[in-house]
Amino acid sequence: MTRSSLLCLLALAGCNGEVPLPPEPPRTGLGFDTDGGVVRFDLDTGALLARVDLQAGPIRDLAVDPFGGEVMVLEGDDDEGAVARRLSPDLVVLEEQPIDGRVEAWFAPEGWWLFEETYGGERWRLAPSTGEWSPALAAPVPRSLWRRPGIPVEGLGRDGDHAVALQLCGATDLRRRPLPDVPWEARACPLDRGLALAHVEGEVLRLERHLGGERTAFAIPLPKSGRLRQLLCLDDAVAALVDGPPRLVVAPLAASRASLGGSLTLPAPLANSRRVATSMIPNGPDRLLVATREGVVAVSLAANLRPELDRSFEGDTLRGPLTFVEETMAPDDKTDSIGPCGPPSPPR
Repeated sequence: MTRSSLLCLLALAGCNGEVPLPPEPPRTGLGFDTDGGVVRFDLDTGALLARVDLQAGPIRDLAVDPFGGEVMVLEGDDDEGAVARRLSPDLVVLEEQPIDGRVEAWFAPEGWWLFEETYGGERWRLAPSTGEWSPALAAPVPRSLWRRPGIPVEGLGRDGDHAVALQLCGATDLRRRPLPDVPWEARACPLDRGLALAHVEGEVLRLERHLGGERTAFAIPLPKSGRLRQLLCLDDAVAALVDGPPRLVVAPLAASRASLGGSLTLPAPLANSRRVATSMIPNGPDRLLVATREGVVAVSLAANLRPELDRSFEGDTLRGPLTFVEETMAPDDKTDSIGPCGPPSPPR
C-alpha cells in the first residue's frame, strides 16, 4: 500500500487521487537586517520569516539554544559596553542585562558562554538558561571554538605572538597549552576525524590536517595577502574566508583530491570580523551562506568543490553575524560539555 493510499484510509473519507503531504517547514537562519533588527529567515531563499526591532549597534552577536529555541543577542555601539538580551523562539524579549566592554556569545548545553573584553582583561562567563550567571573566568577570547559529542569544549586563542590551545574542564577550570609554532592569527575547526588548522602567510593559505599524531600540510596560493577571517570544516574539506580582496577558498584535505576545490571572489567586503567568526554558515552539505557588508550571499559547491554564487538567494537586506536554527533537540540529548578532560586537540 502506498503512503498516499494509507493516508486516504486514515482520513475516514473518500479520496480521489493523491493526497498531498504537508509541506516541510523551511530551514531557518538567524541574523540581522540593515536597520539592526534581529531576523529569522529561510536558509534556502532568504525570505524573511520573523523580525524584532532592536536597533542593534554595529558591535553585535547572537547564538541560539537548540534545546529550547531561545536566542541570545548581544549588541552595542562601541567597545565600552553592550546589552545582552534573551529572546523567545518567536523573538520576544524575555530578559535584558548590561555588560561592560565588548562581548561575544556561543551556546553549549550548560548555557550561553559569553566572551568579554573589558579594561580588566579578557574573560569567559556562563549565562545559564535559568539561574544566576557564573563568576567571570579570566581567559583569552577564543578565535576558534568547537564541541564534539563526548569531548569538552575546545578552542584556539591568542597568547602574545602565538596561539594557545584551550580546553574547558569545569566552570572555573579552563586549561591552556601554548602552541609556540602556531601563529596567533591561526584558526581551527573539527573534522569527523581529526582537526584542521589554517593561517595566511604572505600570499599563501597554509592548511594542515592533524589526525592521530600525523600532520598533512597543504599550500594554496592567494592573489594577495590578507587575513583569515573564518575556517569552516566540511566533509573532508575546508572553506576559508580571506579578506584583501574578499574571497571564499574551498580546499580538500586529502592529497588524492588536490586537484579539486577553488576560490570565489565575493561581491562585497566581508562583514566586520569577530574573534569567533560567524560570517559563514553551512546550509546542507554543498551550500554556504556568507555575510558581507552589502548583504548575505549563497554559494553552491559543485561536485568538484568549486564554489559558485547562487543568484536566486535574496539576501540584500540581511546582515551578519549569522547562525542557523537546528531541529529542536530533546532534553535527553543534552550532555554536559564540561570535562572530563584529556589532552586538547590542537597539535603539539
